[in-house]
Amino acid sequence: MQQQKFEKIKKYLLLAGWAVLITACWLWRDRITVEGILNFAPENYLLAFFVFMGLFALKSLSVVFYSGILFTASGILFPLPLALAVDLSGLVVMLTIPYLLGRRVGSGLVEALIRKYPKAKLLQQLSRGNEFQFAMLARLISVLPADPLSMYMGATGMSYAPFLLGSICGFLPEMLAFTVMGDNVSDPLSLPFILAAVLKAGALAAALLYCRKALKNAE
Repeated sequence: MQQQKFEKIKKYLLLAGWAVLITACWLWRDRITVEGILNFAPENYLLAFFVFMGLFALKSLSVVFYSGILFTASGILFPLPLALAVDLSGLVVMLTIPYLLGRRVGSGLVEALIRKYPKAKLLQQLSRGNEFQFAMLARLISVLPADPLSMYMGATGMSYAPFLLGSICGFLPEMLAFTVMGDNVSDPLSLPFILAAVLKAGALAAALLYCRKALKNAE
């Protein structure tokens, strides 16, 4: 009995700390921009890497700012191959933290997310496939914002490996697009910039068509 009470107290404290963090990020949201991050990040690449990991961790819990800001800032600050490595590492951090939070909070979080995001009911239909495919498609079509989606998958008990690999694959078009755009920000009419934008749009269109067909067949 005492153990159950202790677990409930830990959950409430965890959620309270999360709410405080979201509020703080909301109040400081005007400073969370590409320019603001570039002004804050150190010139040393190793130190900048750790700063970006911290920002990805903050983003994973804050919900209120967009991961594309970090991808773009990374593409501007680092050489492209290094920027992609930084963003991929950051993506693992950004996905894992809310997933673990969802696992910790449990099934009650699923009901709360469905109440807050009516589109979350679509996830229950998509999840009829394998876990890797579900994670990838849910990311591509953005049924929920990225962080609540990770929490949803953690709360439903999805295995970590397919969650992470599927989520990374679903995020890749966006990550590549924004990173390459950041690397070519001074020339938005350059071929890499245009190809990056086309890649993101094409991946989204293909995922939407696939989901529409899959849901129609499931009816």
